[in-house]
Amino acid sequence: MTLERNILYFFVTLAALALARPASALDEYRLDDGARESGWGAAGGTGSISFAWLNRFTAEAGQETITGLRVAFGGFSGDNNVSDGTPVTFYIWDDINQDGNPDDAFVLTSWSDVVANSGSNFLNTYTMPSPLTLTTGRIFFAGAIIDGLANVPFPNDVRVGALDEDGTDSIPDYLPNLHSFVASSNQDIPVDPDDLDGAIVPVDLVSNAFPLPSLPQYSGDGTWLIRVNAEDPSGTPQLTVTPGSLNFGVERVFGLSGLMAATLENTGTATLDITAIDSVTTPFFFNPFVSGACPMPPFNLIPGETCTLDYSFGPQADGLFTTAVTVTSNTAPPGPAPLLLQGQGVHVILETLPLNVDFGTVALGETATATLQVSNASNGTTSGFPIEVFGVNPALPPEFGVQPGTCGAFPFTVDYLDSCQLEFTVTPGAVGNFIFTTELVSDATITPAPFDLTGTSVIAEIFRDRFEVTP
Repeated sequence: MTLERNILYFFVTLAALALARPASALDEYRLDDGARESGWGAAGGTGSISFAWLNRFTAEAGQETITGLRVAFGGFSGDNNVSDGTPVTFYIWDDINQDGNPDDAFVLTSWSDVVANSGSNFLNTYTMPSPLTLTTGRIFFAGAIIDGLANVPFPNDVRVGALDEDGTDSIPDYLPNLHSFVASSNQDIPVDPDDLDGAIVPVDLVSNAFPLPSLPQYSGDGTWLIRVNAEDPSGTPQLTVTPGSLNFGVERVFGLSGLMAATLENTGTATLDITAIDSVTTPFFFNPFVSGACPMPPFNLIPGETCTLDYSFGPQADGLFTTAVTVTSNTAPPGPAPLLLQGQGVHVILETLPLNVDFGTVALGETATATLQVSNASNGTTSGFPIEVFGVNPALPPEFGVQPGTCGAFPFTVDYLDSCQLEFTVTPGAVGNFIFTTELVSDATITPAPFDLTGTSVIAEIFRDRFEVTP
């Protein structure tokens, strides 16, 4: 190979295989399954790089009029992907001799735009200035060329084309291999769209041009994420959000509700582009790791396809909370109203009565009992949460004790708006006043102040038939 043809193709393998979505749409010619497994660029020799990548299709009855392309760019989001805003020219070529090889491809139409959403699976729509009508059954090619790319050595070469390699494609009438091609040039020489075979590295199948498969489990070939839109007057994307609101009801402060989901569905007849979804802040939380959850925008939903937005509610204070989530898309107007999230945070309130436990006067060595009422107080609503009481802190010294009473042994539960009685005991070991301060340990969000166990111990003397106490 001469220096002039010494251009190396490089790739990046993507890990996000879970985003693959098998589907077909009425208004598209497509080969890919919606998720790339590698991204490709070129480097080597001298001068800037020109990169051409294209797919082969066959015009179908009823879809002969082409209106535009849908193209994804680049490799993994952390790589040196072609920059958003880079000029790109799109082409529809005819296969003059109808052998399926673009070495004689003839340009039927072209139009220019810029790269967008590089490094993602998002398929950008590029509409032709004027539709192009093809002949049913005729082979054609659709693709793009970018000139003036920086010639950066691997592994920092500019990644341009997004390639689907995993072999899961099942699109009718199109085999998932031997339908994608690439050509490139260096030395600041653009690839000539009317002479793809005259490029410094002539046009060839990706399976011949690249060291495929990029990972052993792949097929050894691939298809570019390039799709063709055909004219379909009835093709209209329509976003439906069900339900229109998620009401989490009452949740305890510092608690976390279960997940609630709203379903996004494309109820239209053309591909729906989701370009943005409003983020949420505390006390609402978005969970993207649920099966069937929507990926991070931008992404697409084909007709009939669904995904879910899954949220939970975790209030950090009491009160009513609401927020609205707007889903931005190309849906036919009027679009759905923003998804409403709402919930109420309430405190879990532990109360005790009396404020202090007074045993009164207790004979030395005798045991006295006093009752403490434990209540799960109202939070101002008809809905509340149980309180679990774990014990007392600090622990009681030997002369004091606590009996289950009507509450039960620690830990015990007090239901909302319910109460029970604990029985504290004291067996004084010395004469005089006694006091010990403690408090109940629970999962309540509002708790009473510590309470005192107090009283006076005296010596008891028996004189004949009467009982007297001596301080």
